[in-house]
Amino acid sequence: MAILAIVLISGCVEEEPESCAKEGEQFSSVYKDEYPEHCCEGLTEWHSGFDTRISIADECYETGLLAGSPVGTCINCGNGICEDIENPCNCPEDCKGKNKSDFLSIGEFCQSEDWSQTFSEACEEIIKDFPICELCISPPIEPAPGPLTTHGYVYDDKLGYGFVYPDGWEVHVEEGDFPDKSIKKVVSFEKKIVKGQGQVSVELGLMIKSVTDLQEVKNEFKEGLERSGLPILNETAISVNNISGYDILSGTPTWKLRQVAFFADGTAYIFKYSSQEEFYRMYEETFDNVINSFIIE
Repeated sequence: MAILAIVLISGCVEEEPESCAKEGEQFSSVYKDEYPEHCCEGLTEWHSGFDTRISIADECYETGLLAGSPVGTCINCGNGICEDIENPCNCPEDCKGKNKSDFLSIGEFCQSEDWSQTFSEACEEIIKDFPICELCISPPIEPAPGPLTTHGYVYDDKLGYGFVYPDGWEVHVEEGDFPDKSIKKVVSFEKKIVKGQGQVSVELGLMIKSVTDLQEVKNEFKEGLERSGLPILNETAISVNNISGYDILSGTPTWKLRQVAFFADGTAYIFKYSSQEEFYRMYEETFDNVINSFIIE
């Protein structure tokens, strides 16, 4: 018996899907022969070739730098994970609060070579109206400077406080109509130091203002540091000449800010001291002498 077998072979050729770039791969609508034109479905097209923004303390800033590569990168933004190629600029929903900024604080940025070698010069002319240029220009502690005609010791018979101030520093004082009506007076001291081709300032200031209690001042300090992204390095309760106070140190490896507040009878006496790490250490004893000499009559 012969058995005839007929085999039917059915061939099915699937249509090749349109080429797309996967996560981490590049795409370009210009260089179509070299890259896929779009990212695969579900991915975000980040135009990385044109993106010169930088992130500072979870905020994104335009830099005005020139860029012109029509090649982008595909990222998986929105999955709750801040991947290596993501940051607060290209994917804020995944990366804010994850310490993925280019600079973790404004202080770190202002002490960096990016600022000193690139942005400080560009901000003088080319990009002077960009918000990034306002970050490293510290406003004066007082609204308008004026001479203080004392010699080595400050005493205010109206507000009833006094302290020794550092010799050889520029001194300014301001009283009057401040935008913040709780402020009564501001006294500031500045030591200018020539370094290389530039100049470094060490600043020490005192602000007298009306507050409810010392806790109010503590909260203001911490809220301000949180906004700027500066980490708290140390904080402690202090007492100087029987006056209760609060001492908090913040900063980066290259820049320090120390704030000391005293409170008495509804008034806060707030000292601030800041500079680059090198000069902060150099004049820290001077600041301590000022603090330890503080009295309220």
